Amino acid sequence: MRIAIFTETYLPQINGVVTHIKILKEGLEALGHTVLIVTADAKAHRHYIEDGVLHCPAHTLKRIYNMCLASPVSSARLHYLREFNPDIIHLHTEFSVGLSGLAIAKILNISPADLIGYQKPEIQLDSLSDVIAVLYQLNKKAGIRFEIDVQRPPHSEEWSCSLKFKGNDRSAEMNDSLCLILEEFRDEREKLETYWTDAESFDRWIEKELAYYADAKLQDKEVEVLSDLERIQRRNELDRQMLEKMKKAAEENGDQE
Repeated sequence: MRIAIFTETYLPQINGVVTHIKILKEGLEALGHTVLIVTADAKAHRHYIEDGVLHCPAHTLKRIYNMCLASPVSSARLHYLREFNPDIIHLHTEFSVGLSGLAIAKILNISPADLIGYQKPEIQLDSLSDVIAVLYQLNKKAGIRFEIDVQRPPHSEEWSCSLKFKGNDRSAEMNDSLCLILEEFRDEREKLETYWTDAESFDRWIEKELAYYADAKLQDKEVEVLSDLERIQRRNELDRQMLEKMKKAAEENGDQE
């Protein structure tokens, strides 16, 4: 099959989205499919194809992580897609490049599709117990780590609790993708709540994200089996390290004074 993937960001940029698209492209090509990446490129002065990538002229948005913004309307882009003659058009996002992909799909009479062989997961959340179970399962997975921050009176004016995923945590290789997803989720939900988009568009975005990350498989963490003595020794070592940090911090504060 001939598959065109529309994305706002691709190599040489490095982030979770690019990594997944690169893996997707290589996997599809290994199966014998022909893949064309369509992406925005601030260094491109005209549309051109190189190494299976259609570079689209764009402007850099410095306030949004140096992302590139390409015009959603382009006759040159349409010309290249006509020549490529895709069987499937996959839209990673419905932003500038993604919107052009949606328009081109309609012109070429191609239904925008998600990933081949994807089955939407069904999650039943009928009670608060089900939500707690989701957190428990998330905590068991390798590659993902989250911190729990609690703010509560009298130590704080508000009472709140939040989960924090550090995108640059090297011990959790999925965290960077989660940070990108949560950032997009925040923006898409805000557009829905402020009437910039409708529920159908929001659901369609969710469907595409679910399909896109379906191949990012998770593994369970290896559970340490410790004797009581080993557990106490580990606990004592952590206490020792904490006391060392507190002592060092106190000495540094004393030097500053």
